[in-house]
Amino acid sequence: MEVTNTVIVTDKVARAYKLAVCADLHNRKGDKALEILSEVRPDAVLIPGDLMHNLDNVMSLKRCKNSLKFLRECADIAPTLYAIGNHEKKVTRQNRKEIEKTGSVMLLGEVVRIGEISVGGITPSHEGARLSKTPKPKLLGACRLQTETGFRILLSHHPEHFVPYLKDKDIDLVISGHAHGGQWRFFGRGVFAPGQGIFPKYTSGLYHGKLYVSRGMSNTVAVPRINNECELAIIEIKPKEKA
Repeated sequence: MEVTNTVIVTDKVARAYKLAVCADLHNRKGDKALEILSEVRPDAVLIPGDLMHNLDNVMSLKRCKNSLKFLRECADIAPTLYAIGNHEKKVTRQNRKEIEKTGSVMLLGEVVRIGEISVGGITPSHEGARLSKTPKPKLLGACRLQTETGFRILLSHHPEHFVPYLKDKDIDLVISGHAHGGQWRFFGRGVFAPGQGIFPKYTSGLYHGKLYVSRGMSNTVAVPRINNECELAIIEIKPKEKA
């Protein structure tokens, strides 16, 4: 697993913040990531979806033991904020209650404050989802986040939501996953991502100075990664030096 480092400079914070992005675990074991988090000691752990795999009821949550263990241990390290992805198909009231017993906080339209940073999450729609087209998200979390002060971060699982729904909003940083780095990477470009298709535009790193896409922390069963190591991303939000 590769640890990547990205620095964003802003006049909206007075001190530096170190944020860990843990995307797309898909209920695999997260022991290596937890070792890294214990060493890095971030100010917060941000999870932009697909931590679980095929979550839709109480029984499927019980099968996500690796994910629950990961949340518990993350919450012991730093505040852990969790927005859902397409594999969290249905978060029932009981599911949410059990998930938040880990000490993590689910962002289903809510906003949480970490010092001078506000973090919100939007919820993807799972109705009529296909590989070629992603349904419109539920934007309540983005709307609430825009009313906050300080540096505003939105967790949005699908990077393909950025241009049509989020690019022009008064939000400082959107953090996504989902694309798995394009699965196969050649010459710095991914080959395929669901919702974006062949040679997707948004698969890894920082775009437009405002969208960060994580390559994710796990592989898929059917299609192996090529030239595309799993990633735990560290994003540092640093204050702009005064003249």
